[in-house]
Amino acid sequence: MNKPSARKVLDFTLISNPLVPSNKARHAMRKAIKTVRQLPRTDFLTRYLCATEHVAEEQILLGHGASHLFSLMLRALHPRSILLPMPAPRAYEEILEKEGVQIRPFALDLEQSFAIDGEAFKERWRDVDAALILNPHNPTGATLPQAVITDLIQTSSERDKLLIIDETLRDFTDNPSLAQRAAATPNAFVLRSFSTYHALAGLRLGYIIGDDDILSHLEHNMEPRSVNSIALPAALASLKDKGYRARTARYLSDEKEYALKKLQAIDRAKPVVTPWGIFIRIEPSASDIKSRFTDERILIDEYKDAQGNQYLSFPFRSRADNARFFRTLRWLLRGQS
Repeated sequence: MNKPSARKVLDFTLISNPLVPSNKARHAMRKAIKTVRQLPRTDFLTRYLCATEHVAEEQILLGHGASHLFSLMLRALHPRSILLPMPAPRAYEEILEKEGVQIRPFALDLEQSFAIDGEAFKERWRDVDAALILNPHNPTGATLPQAVITDLIQTSSERDKLLIIDETLRDFTDNPSLAQRAAATPNAFVLRSFSTYHALAGLRLGYIIGDDDILSHLEHNMEPRSVNSIALPAALASLKDKGYRARTARYLSDEKEYALKKLQAIDRAKPVVTPWGIFIRIEPSASDIKSRFTDERILIDEYKDAQGNQYLSFPFRSRADNARFFRTLRWLLRGQS
């Protein structure tokens, strides 16, 4: 098989809607340019979120992306340790290391479909200050049942321990949110972002839902005017765009079918379907595969589970980009066969 030709750099490290921002969001951005001389107003977006999430305005705090809000919480609440399901996004590990929070890993197992055992998780949580749940989980795509999340929220209240529920990828699923339940509990918080499903990562906008007293404390320690006047209307327009959701669902369904067919032709690549792409197990493991992808001008994230199995995260992009990924993967694995 011939070596794939090198072209533009493809970045598969960020999970993002392959349809790019919705037409309505882009139209809202163009209109918002006329108002950049004014300070941003957050009230219209906050009111909309309150109505859809069924929480009070003081229980929602907008910020400069979910990672910014996560870092802010760590600085304000000072947990010494946090229970983190693994594998986990490197970005979260870097934030925790930077803030001096000790990571206590909770290993996820492919044999259990990467599901979190709620009782085992609570037992590990006893001697840990805080817990971070990604629902759906990044990078595996595993989703926690509503009953398990509810139980963990109750546990956070009973033990007076911080629980952060990362729902930044929830819009790729039909998962019900427990934001309203979390907001009624002093120690539980839900993180959201417009970077992934809404494909607005460059505008840096996210929000957190939780106890109003703690959010007031976070806001007091936040930089003033931490969101911009173009991000706000773009986010609202994207939230209201039902056609965008329908088109995204159709596209992801078509790409899943295409990806699984392509992977059938690659013996060493075993797929685990996620709501936004494929989590690919490589067996046997391939040495230096991440750097070899980089040599081909393709950026990827590589993970290993507690058993040492090797995985590549593959969030869907355009059909042409996806095809180039599969050609490169097939060529690289054949080169090591």
